[in-house]
Amino acid sequence: MKSRIQWMGIMAAMALVAGALLARAEDNTTNIVNSGNEINSSGEYTWGANGCNNVLIITNGGMVSSVTGYIGKDASANNNTVIISGTGSLWSVGTGFDIGDRSSGNKVYINNGARARSTAAYLGYYGGANDNAVHVSGAGSTFNVGEGLFIGNGGSGNSLTISDGGNVYSGEGATIGPGPKSLAIINGTSSVWTASGGIAVGGEPGSCLKMNGGTVSGSILVKSGSTLTGSGTVGSVTLEKDAILDPVGKLTVNGALTLNAGTKLTFELGSPKTAGKYYSHVEVQGTLDLGGVEFGNFTFTTRDGFGPGTYQLFACSTINGKLGAMAIGIVGGKKGKLSLVGENTIVLNVSR
Repeated sequence: MKSRIQWMGIMAAMALVAGALLARAEDNTTNIVNSGNEINSSGEYTWGANGCNNVLIITNGGMVSSVTGYIGKDASANNNTVIISGTGSLWSVGTGFDIGDRSSGNKVYINNGARARSTAAYLGYYGGANDNAVHVSGAGSTFNVGEGLFIGNGGSGNSLTISDGGNVYSGEGATIGPGPKSLAIINGTSSVWTASGGIAVGGEPGSCLKMNGGTVSGSILVKSGSTLTGSGTVGSVTLEKDAILDPVGKLTVNGALTLNAGTKLTFELGSPKTAGKYYSHVEVQGTLDLGGVEFGNFTFTTRDGFGPGTYQLFACSTINGKLGAMAIGIVGGKKGKLSLVGENTIVLNVSR
């Protein structure tokens, strides 16, 4: 995968040879692109070079085609918005698509069957480029990134949200971070992020991959201080020391789950009746590598209905390794004990 510096060199060379079309939308400008006025740039297309509060709407089969694309380029270019809406509407970027290069609060909405595609994409590249976001929502809406998708490379609070059947594809690799508080949210059972090159979550503390019923296809590495949380389906997961696994309801791992002796595990416990419904549960459709975790790795939060009984925390195909020596502790004022049942289940037994 080419580095961003390599892509910048390619962009500059192509712009010099072909001549760049620079849409220098400054303050409070609105432009609508539909099937009757497509934009084709042989170089860079920038929406908000150094101005604020500009809106670009690509709709009704409209198309923007450029070698590079910027939404909010310079440090002063804040709060610019691009809306790509409707079947046939497209922004196609040949190399790098940059949302908030040095600026903050820039947004891209891809909805109602629209598409955006690029070779690489960056949300909040430099330090100080904060709170930039891409939202992909609705059946048929896609964001296709052939190589790297970088959410919050340098800035803080940059995010990707996939909702209501939206789809994102990233090729050679994706990162949520290393900028602090970087976030990806997958909302709804039909929303999918296909990450064929995998996803690395974190670098600086506070980055998060949040599942609200969707699917992430691809391996996930959760780094120290960062979190995988929620319910839905993910690919194989590895958690480093001080990384956090926080299932809410049922989280399915479609592959292996590798824990570390320093991994932090957060579970909510209601009634022990049904795993994944009344309390947190992780189903691993592969090998669960325990990494020596013990009672002290867990944080248990009790909810209505909590009481004595057996809580099935993990179910898996096979288990590798053992629990640590300390398997007993207090949960909600009651005695709790972790144990291995058979060869594929980790349970918490709560007594009176």
